[in-house]
Amino acid sequence: FLYQQKQDYAQAEVMYQRAVDADPKNALWLGNYAIFLYQQKQDYAQAEVMYQRAVEADPKHANHLGNYANFLYQQKQDYAQAEVMYQRAVEADPKHANHLGNYANFLYQQKQDYAQAEMMYQRALDVDPKSVRFLGGYALVLTSQQKHAQASVMWNRILKTNPDDVSDLGN
Repeated sequence: FLYQQKQDYAQAEVMYQRAVDADPKNALWLGNYAIFLYQQKQDYAQAEVMYQRAVEADPKHANHLGNYANFLYQQKQDYAQAEVMYQRAVEADPKHANHLGNYANFLYQQKQDYAQAEMMYQRALDVDPKSVRFLGGYALVLTSQQKHAQASVMWNRILKTNPDDVSDLGN
């Protein structure tokens, strides 16, 4: 509430610290505090510590694994460890569209493993068939492989899903 609604970041941090001190193995508090440290405070070293503690406290919590994977990929550029965390997140919750889509994006952008990225985007779209983000990412993977007819199908699905926003076609 303090962090998202009131944007009282100082008080939010105090509350996170109190919660973590009171229950140092509570994965939910640790993971939420990690996100706060990463996104609001840009305290990357402490955010990584909290992500690690959250994953240690609950090694099968898909959201913490996925958030940590994003952090490792985007902030730390630790691609090997990010891939491990993406795999663990997808294993922990195989029907979580965001984790599937984020892993697909990683496979496409970082590893240029188009076959695996295609498979992950298909799985993400099985869960969330109207996600413009996944449709667009999948279309880009297909285009990269010269599969223009299939990519065109994805672009058309975007138009049907979101006809009033042509910015989605900027790719």
